[in-house]
Amino acid sequence: MPINRTESRPSFVDVMRRGTMCNMLGVVVTHPLKVIRYCQQTGDQTIRITARGIFQSRGFTGFYRGLPPELSLTVLRGLVGWPIMVKGSESLEPYIPDPYVRQVLIGSIVALFDGIVTTPWEQKKIRRAVDAPLSTHRWQGLPINCAHRWVKLIAFLMAQQYFSQKQPEQPTLGERLKVGLQVTGAVALVSTPFDRTHTLIQAGLSSSSKRPSWRGMLLYMLPLGINTMLSSLFLETLKDRSG
Repeated sequence: MPINRTESRPSFVDVMRRGTMCNMLGVVVTHPLKVIRYCQQTGDQTIRITARGIFQSRGFTGFYRGLPPELSLTVLRGLVGWPIMVKGSESLEPYIPDPYVRQVLIGSIVALFDGIVTTPWEQKKIRRAVDAPLSTHRWQGLPINCAHRWVKLIAFLMAQQYFSQKQPEQPTLGERLKVGLQVTGAVALVSTPFDRTHTLIQAGLSSSSKRPSWRGMLLYMLPLGINTMLSSLFLETLKDRSG
């Protein structure tokens, strides 16, 4: 989103630090929901039966299987992704005045970098979550990981840009959370099929499964909603500090 050029604009290090903290908070809160989603997407059980099975076989710690690689992903994305999205948009503003074109360009760069660098960690995270053996092919699922990240990130940035423009100049916390919910719905609608295919491939299963393309959408939306609202609040806070 556009960020005004003023002397009070946040520094690169400030964006990096705050973005990482925002991502880490979201991961700790939402990881159990992701584990249940991965297990449901690779199985044929309901959410309730899947969650009960995880608890009975692994205990409470079962809901945090795959957390270490997830934290590594989070730190990497916070250190690289947020600074590029925020400072990159600011740097490109004089050359590309259309905010939507800037969002697509910045989002594509971040998604490509993210998809290439994070594929081994994504595979390790998902396989540990579903108790699948680790693969010797660390870059398995690279194309779908890049596609998934691109669709998810572009949808987030475009929706964030669109809905935030409809807010008053000084939005309340409730209005900002509303933007987060609207962005969540838009992102989940277009990216859930990619998420399901990504999970199946990284778990070593066939992506041509007859399971519904939107299987796991509810469990996808819940953590996505929490992370999206945190991200929306983060971006709006940076905008306020810059303006």
